[in-house]
Amino acid sequence: MGTSLKAYINSTDYRLCSKKGCSTNGGSKPYEPCVFPFIWNDVYYYGCTGVDNGGVPWCATQTLADTYVPGYWGNCEEGCPGGSGNCI
Repeated sequence: MGTSLKAYINSTDYRLCSKKGCSTNGGSKPYEPCVFPFIWNDVYYYGCTGVDNGGVPWCATQTLADTYVPGYWGNCEEGCPGGSGNCI
């Protein structure tokens, strides 16, 4: 019989990614909640992105009509959607 989902998840060190509770741990606004979705350079992001941050995943911490507010961003903590770590 096949491997159970729980066994697979445990064997590959996967964690659930949740937009709720995703926070920053660096950047201009550390320890603040991420705001999704956000628009950066005319692109919608529904999770963290490494664009224009040297590949380090980041998110908006404040938006206006879904658009990123300059200066309000932070590096995503591990486990955020689009952030570092394996997520399902």
